[in-house]
Amino acid sequence: MTRGTPRRLDYRFLGAGPAQRWWRPVQDWVVLEQPEVIACGRSLLISGIPSARRDAIGTAIRYTLVVEDVERALAHSLAAAGLHSAGRARLGELLDAGFPAEWVDAALGDTAPSDAEVARRLAPALAAFGVDEPAAAQHRVRHRSWVGALDDGQAVAAFLDRVTRLAEGEPGWAFTTSAIASVKGAGDAADALGAPVAVLLADGGPPEVVDLGKAQAGPRPGIRTMTTTTPSRRRWLVPLAVVVLLAAILVVVLIATVFPL
Repeated sequence: MTRGTPRRLDYRFLGAGPAQRWWRPVQDWVVLEQPEVIACGRSLLISGIPSARRDAIGTAIRYTLVVEDVERALAHSLAAAGLHSAGRARLGELLDAGFPAEWVDAALGDTAPSDAEVARRLAPALAAFGVDEPAAAQHRVRHRSWVGALDDGQAVAAFLDRVTRLAEGEPGWAFTTSAIASVKGAGDAADALGAPVAVLLADGGPPEVVDLGKAQAGPRPGIRTMTTTTPSRRRWLVPLAVVVLLAAILVVVLIATVFPL
């Protein structure tokens, strides 16, 4: 997805575009106008890829790349590029080479390209990122759902491992976000999705990976908790109640003896 030079050529997909906007379930927690990486199964989205092209008033133009049926090596390499400005810049240069300004303007205007032509022009960029098989993750996170910081190397390694395993068929999500800035916000997103999720926060991330299952299990603010009596305390509270009752009866008897009616 990109836009053309004239302002009327707003952001649209080159070619037919995806059959379904599979990323819609997470749209409330991402900012697609900013650099984001979203993975679900064998589908991958990278937004905020810079182009050297500018529109008619000089505003920088960006790409959003959506790849479906992505292989594990390509998923790992593309996601790694999407997490860093240098990787996004390299990807943008390759896309600019395959989709020059004049061709994009025509494709978004009256000359719709075939899907085959779009795939042919996209192939060199994908080939440049899909050649290396990802190494085994050194920091695999076993949590079902977790949140980390985009500037934490261990969290990034675990995120890329999750993206790779999603491409291998595991269920769930992995996404970065510029819209969430707290562990609680990430936990709310995981609860709403109802599936395993790995989240990297661009801002406000924790110093280390946090298990969202444990983070969500604690008492929520504003909810009162009730204290129950433990069995050991109940064992001596019952005899104490009997002693108090007997003492009260004894006092009544003494009063009746001293002050007969």
